[in-house]
Amino acid sequence: MSLPVLNVVGKPGQHDSAGVSILTGKADFVADRLPNQKYFGAVRPANFTRGKITNIDASEALKLAGVKAVVTYQDIPSWSPTVLHWGQPVAGVVAEDPYIAERALPLIKIDYTPAPAVVDPDEAIKPGATLSGVMLETNLSVQANLSRGDLEAGWANADVVEDASWNWTTVHQHQTLETNVALAWWVGEHAYVWGSTQSAHSEKSTLINTLNMPATKIHFYTHFCGSGEGGKGAALGTVAVPMSKAVGGYPVLMSWSRRVQMGTYTRQFQVRSEIKLGAKNDGTFTAADATWWAMGGVNSATPSGSAHFGFRTTYTIPDAKMVVNLIGTNSPQRGYYRCVNDPPGNINSDSAIDKLAVRLGMDPYDLRMKNLRPMDAPDQDSPYRQWGNGGAGGGVRMCFEKVYQESNYATKKHNPGAYQLENGKMHGIAITGHLDSHGSVGGGSRGGNLVLTPDGQVQLNVGGARGTPGAETTMAHFVAEVMGLKYDDVGIGEWGNTDISLDSGIQAGSGFTGG
Repeated sequence: MSLPVLNVVGKPGQHDSAGVSILTGKADFVADRLPNQKYFGAVRPANFTRGKITNIDASEALKLAGVKAVVTYQDIPSWSPTVLHWGQPVAGVVAEDPYIAERALPLIKIDYTPAPAVVDPDEAIKPGATLSGVMLETNLSVQANLSRGDLEAGWANADVVEDASWNWTTVHQHQTLETNVALAWWVGEHAYVWGSTQSAHSEKSTLINTLNMPATKIHFYTHFCGSGEGGKGAALGTVAVPMSKAVGGYPVLMSWSRRVQMGTYTRQFQVRSEIKLGAKNDGTFTAADATWWAMGGVNSATPSGSAHFGFRTTYTIPDAKMVVNLIGTNSPQRGYYRCVNDPPGNINSDSAIDKLAVRLGMDPYDLRMKNLRPMDAPDQDSPYRQWGNGGAGGGVRMCFEKVYQESNYATKKHNPGAYQLENGKMHGIAITGHLDSHGSVGGGSRGGNLVLTPDGQVQLNVGGARGTPGAETTMAHFVAEVMGLKYDDVGIGEWGNTDISLDSGIQAGSGFTGG
C-alpha cells in the first residue's frame, strides 16, 4: 500500500506561527494581562507538618498599607483547616503589589493543635505506624497486582537467579520558567479566569466542581504556558477566584513564589523495589517476582501504578508476579512530572537486568536484546494489546540499535570495576530503554472548531493551551492538508477559550502525540 501524497504536512516552510510569537517576545502569558489593573495574591504555607487550625488572626496583616484582604480556608473551598503536610496553604493575602502581599504573610497569626505525623515511607508501613490521614485507616494501598504463568515453574526452569533490592530513587522537582499562576475577576455573578495550564477544559471542570458554580458562570481562558513538564495546572483559579471576590471582583493575579513552588508543590514520586529475576544460561528470562513501593506523600492518587509497566511489557517473561504499592505520608504530594509513570520504576528493573547480566557473564545490551518482545507480538497480559510501531520488538529495538551504533558502545563497554575515574569514582556505561505506558496510539481525541471566512480562509479555534508540542499549529497543518488549502490560509483564531471551543485535551508531549 502506497502512502498518500502530502502537500502541507512535512513540507519545508510551513512554520510554527505561534512559536514565532514566543521567540519575538509577543506571546501573552498570564502575568502579562491587565497591566496596572490588578491586585496580587500570595499564599502563606503551613510551617508545621500536621495539625488542626484552631484560630487565624489577620488583624496585623490587614493594618499593613496596601493590603486589601486576607483569605483562609473559610473563603477558599480547596483549602482545609486540617493540615497534612508542611507547606500546605493555610492563608492568603491580596495586596496592591506582590511585595506587600509577601510582607503581610508572616503577620498572620495561626494557632493550631499539633497531631502526630509520619514522613518516612519505610516507617509508615511498619506495624503500628502513625496513620498519615492520607488514606482511610492505612498508609498503604495496592495500585497494581499482576500475575502470569506459573512462577514456581519459572524458577525451576532458571539456571541463574538474581535478587536485587534497591533503595529509594531520587525525588525530582522541576522549576518551570513560569510558576503556577492564575488571574481572576468577576463581572456580576460570572467568574473569569485566565490561567497557565496544560489542559484548559479540565481546569474549567475543576473550577466548576470546587467552587460549586454553574458551568455557564465560569469562563476559563489560556494561551501560552511557560513550560509544564506534565504538572502545569495547579488549579490556582480555585484560589484566585475567591481572592477576587474578597476585593469586590477586582482582578487578582495569584502567582506562586519560587519558594512555594519548590517547597510545597508536586514532585515526581520516589520508588524502591525488591526484584528477583531468573534466566537460563543463554540469558533467556524465565521468571520474575518484583515488588515496587512508591512514595506518594499526601496524594492518594499518585500516578505510580505503572512503575512496573516497562519491565512487564518490554521483555518476554513467561512466568511473573509484579506488585506496585503506594505509601501515603505527611509530606508534599507526588504526582505528574515529565515522563509521569515509568522512569522511577524502570531505574530499578533496569539495574536488576544489569546485575543478572554480570552473573551470566553477558553484555547487558545483549541480554536486553535477547529478551525484547518479538516484532508484532501482543502484550503478555490482558487485554493483550497490539502496540504500535511493531511493539517492543520494533520501535524499542530500533531505538536500542540506533543508540548502540551512534554511541560506539561496542568499544566503550567494560566490565564492572574495570575503569576508575581520576576522582576515584567508578565508571560504567549501559543502554536501557522500555515500552512506555503512555506511548500508545489512542486515548483522548483532539478537537477544534473551524470558522470559514468569505475569502476562503479558515480560522481554527482550539480549546487548549500552548504547550511544547504546539497543538494548535499541528492541527492547522492537518486542516490545510485535508481541506486542500495553503498552510498560510489557515489561521489560529480564538484558541484557549473554553466558552467557544472543543476540549482538545492535555497539551503535553506524551499526551498529545498519540492523539
